[in-house]
Amino acid sequence: MGSGWAVFLYIIAALAAAAVVFIVRRHHRQASAEPSAEASYLRGLDFLIYDQRAKAMKELTEATARNTDDVDAYISLGNLHREQGNIDRSIRIHESISIRPNLPLESRVRALYSLGLDYVRGGLLERAESAFKKAIKEDPNHIQSYESLERVHEEMRDWKAAYECQLELDKRANKKSPRLLAYLLTEMALEEAMRNKRPKEAISLLHKAKQTDPTCMSVPMYLGDVYLAQGDFKKAEHVWEEAVDDFPHLAFLLFDRLRQVYLKQDTVRNIKSIYEKVLAKNPEDINTRLALGDYYFDTGQLDNAKEEYRRILELSGTSTVGYQRLSKVYLKEGKPEKALEVLQKLSSLPELQAVYYYCGKCGFKDTQIHWRCPQCREWDTFVQEIEKHIRPRRRPEAGSNGRGAKH
Repeated sequence: MGSGWAVFLYIIAALAAAAVVFIVRRHHRQASAEPSAEASYLRGLDFLIYDQRAKAMKELTEATARNTDDVDAYISLGNLHREQGNIDRSIRIHESISIRPNLPLESRVRALYSLGLDYVRGGLLERAESAFKKAIKEDPNHIQSYESLERVHEEMRDWKAAYECQLELDKRANKKSPRLLAYLLTEMALEEAMRNKRPKEAISLLHKAKQTDPTCMSVPMYLGDVYLAQGDFKKAEHVWEEAVDDFPHLAFLLFDRLRQVYLKQDTVRNIKSIYEKVLAKNPEDINTRLALGDYYFDTGQLDNAKEEYRRILELSGTSTVGYQRLSKVYLKEGKPEKALEVLQKLSSLPELQAVYYYCGKCGFKDTQIHWRCPQCREWDTFVQEIEKHIRPRRRPEAGSNGRGAKH
């Protein structure tokens, strides 16, 4: 009897153990069949890396649905909504995360920073400013918030706040940004000179900008403008002539200004010596040679003007402006047939050349140089490029003797 009970108990124990093993294995199979919130989050990040936005959105949405405490997934989901233009949705997500109680410091800062980016994208600059300041208050060393806050101040044209923010950023990041600081001081000076009508303060700020970065060309250019507006022609002349020596490659930006100040002092002939000084350093400077040719044309020295325009065509045989100016001289001389000959030669060129300025950051193109790109808002990114445009070949008209004509 005792041995029978022992066998019975052994069988019961074996069945119980088998049941436990079955339940555990079934649980593991279900767990593997239904991905965890963490797995969905990681897959979402992978899809983001490979720029598969729709799949990333699906995985991140599932991750937040499975685990409402997954702050990282929520922040990433909000960022994705912002990138896709769903600004209201991204703001709601990041706002709700940023006000959660007992949120880890790093997560709160990330949420506030992301919220600031949402506001920037939505054009709500004052709210963006507030969000970035809150992020900095939580973490005074959060460099990204300083960078974004400085850009917001720029967009709000609060140049003083932008300058002070950049100083603090440089201190926190242990770096130096003399060119950007000089540009911001210059903008502060222009604000003082034009809006506030305080030229002395403007001059002081521009001198400070020059000390900050002596290689910033915009500083002497605008300093001369302030002196000219005050009627101090000698100081304007001195500042600009000095800038021509310091920045010969950008001297063409000062030619009109110098011509204006010389006219006011009845010394316009001095502009010729400026052109010659620049050409002595770089004889192939087409901008300056063009300006010298125009000076000769305006003063009636037509032979000298033709010489300069021809020199331009020697330097660049596809220069549209060179041909146009040369034809203008012939018209002035009363030689319309010669002017027509020049223009016909221009029209027969297989390619034409034009000078443009490109932003090295975003590719924005213009015929004028900008200290700050109008498109991406970055500073000091423009470079000069000479573009050659292939002229499309004209097809012969029907009935002509050209190749391909039908008879």
